[in-house]
Amino acid sequence: MPTPLFNPLLDPTETPHDAVPFDRIELEHFVPALERAIAEADAELDRIAASDEPPTFENSVLPLGDASERVGKVLSVFYGLMGTHSDDEFKALVQEIGPRSSAFFSRVSLDPGLFRRIDAVQRNAASSSMNAEQRRLTLLTHRGFVRSGALLDDAGKERMREIDAELSQLQPKFSQNNLNSTHAFLYHTENRSELEGLPEAAIEAAAHCARQRGHESGWAFTLQEPSVAPVLDYAKSRALRERLVRARGAVAFGDDHDNVQIAKRIATLFHESANLLGFETHAHLVLEERMADSVQTIFDFQNQIYDVAHPAAETELAQLVEYARAEDGIEELQRWDYAYYARRLKEELYDFDEDALRPYFKVENVIDGAFAIARKLYGLEFRALPEVPVYHEDVKVFGVVDEAGEELGLLYLDLFPRPTKSSGAFTGRWRGQGVRKGVMKTPLLFIVANLTPSTPERPALLTPGEVDIVFHEFGHALHALLSKCTYPMLASPNVYWDFVELPSQIMENWVRESGALALFAHHHESGAPVPAELAAKLKQARKFHAGLATLRRFTQEDLDLAWFAADPRTVDDIVEFERRVTARGSLFPEIEGSCLSTSFEHVFAANYSAGYYSYRWAEVLEADAFARFEEEGIFDRRVAADFREHILAPGNKEEPMELFKRFRGREPDPNALLRRLGLVNGD
Repeated sequence: MPTPLFNPLLDPTETPHDAVPFDRIELEHFVPALERAIAEADAELDRIAASDEPPTFENSVLPLGDASERVGKVLSVFYGLMGTHSDDEFKALVQEIGPRSSAFFSRVSLDPGLFRRIDAVQRNAASSSMNAEQRRLTLLTHRGFVRSGALLDDAGKERMREIDAELSQLQPKFSQNNLNSTHAFLYHTENRSELEGLPEAAIEAAAHCARQRGHESGWAFTLQEPSVAPVLDYAKSRALRERLVRARGAVAFGDDHDNVQIAKRIATLFHESANLLGFETHAHLVLEERMADSVQTIFDFQNQIYDVAHPAAETELAQLVEYARAEDGIEELQRWDYAYYARRLKEELYDFDEDALRPYFKVENVIDGAFAIARKLYGLEFRALPEVPVYHEDVKVFGVVDEAGEELGLLYLDLFPRPTKSSGAFTGRWRGQGVRKGVMKTPLLFIVANLTPSTPERPALLTPGEVDIVFHEFGHALHALLSKCTYPMLASPNVYWDFVELPSQIMENWVRESGALALFAHHHESGAPVPAELAAKLKQARKFHAGLATLRRFTQEDLDLAWFAADPRTVDDIVEFERRVTARGSLFPEIEGSCLSTSFEHVFAANYSAGYYSYRWAEVLEADAFARFEEEGIFDRRVAADFREHILAPGNKEEPMELFKRFRGREPDPNALLRRLGLVNGD
């Protein structure tokens, strides 16, 4: 048998800090690497299934995870790059990678020999010598088999294989259409009057965008958030605001990248899969492994929030409508008017313009600030590692060590827009924490964002909202970096989906604390610290339009559950369906030609199906958790140590409610978030 060609995705490759060898990986490496990894895994899985030894944790559960480790390694690099730096040729490869990987994972989860051994270990778990972490891993492994169809008959298993294979192609296609449709839009103008009201930095960015997109003069706008947000907040041109809102609402809807049928098909396949497993809907299946353990629990939770937010939102909206009428004679407020008039009203009420903070939020200072806060809380150090290979020149890599000098992992930062990366912001892993084949591995993490980039005229200066994004994703990274688990399947952030946003959302609180801002919010030219008055207003303004902001989020939450907590096959006209199910969160007249579902990547392609409520659920958790920091000190090392020990480090070794109660001393206070927003009175 000929020796297989060297493949950097699998073969030992020396890199600094055991990093991914991006400088050696080429497109043609992926399929051969996956084929080889699957062949090796299949041989090991056959050996486990055929063993005549009595099933134990050591000879069944543990080697099961090790067997597929190299398959996971190849896929983590492939799918990570697909979201961060991929061209059309790369994306097309998913039509080959997806079915192969889907077939492999179906082969594992539907293998009767493997399940018999896992089932035997689980049945004997209570009387075995396994420790608590091993019992938890066994329980979740067994549950994973059952939820993947291990108890189905042969016909049911075959249908599950077919569903998984089809989803492995449809979900990446949904993401690809969303990305391509977003990048297809460009509005170029030579009319300087259309830019009236825009900050000079936004005008410079638009001019820079025009040059990048092949125009010798004028200004250009895309659907990337750094381009859209200043227009909606500041542009006096109602027509310009309308143009961008209409374009954003029509992403992947009715164009060459239409997602209507793909969305319907994904939802239908999820529903059919849940039915095969004996669940009423996909949501009922999903919520078996969530803190909110039933659809009714979510509805009750949402209604409690709605009942408080709705009257406040009505009052706030009436005030805004009257303001727009008095200022500019606007008789009917539209979606493209909200941000513009809300910003002006907030400035009037608080004497505060968020754009005044941009000079104090140079991106490098913001990153240094996040690192400084992690140092004060957890004793971490972040060291630039220019020698680590990267997949794009924009990416920066940092090594993370604790106070004892122990290496905790690598953090890759990829923060600015480009045509080869997905929109939005997210944190991912090239590798998670945990023991693999007897060797403890530290995590390799990446944070991806699409922040305001620098221009030839000025550095990258961020809005407060963009600073929130950085701190939010950094919170996810800290969760993974501070994980202390033996087994990768349990390691942070592999926790329940409505718990995973607690570590990320809590970090946003430090952005509004003067003691934290003092560490990094310095003027990019003079070096002067942000004025105390400006910092105070940033925190005060958090309560502005809290009712409206709370109500608007029901649009996405209700739409998610409408798709996945009911039978989606009843959906015919997708626009009419959306308007009906999102009515209570829709505050303005509908826009013809718009559709949210076709670009709702979180729920159709990113594992948040029946889970978009998780952001608000976790926000209640983090509001209550941060209240302890406020009570005892935002940099109190004892509180931080408790948060690290009970929230960040344990991963999925225990049920999340038990972890939260250990940190807070009680169950979460459901009114913590509403109090912070000023929607209910404090005790």
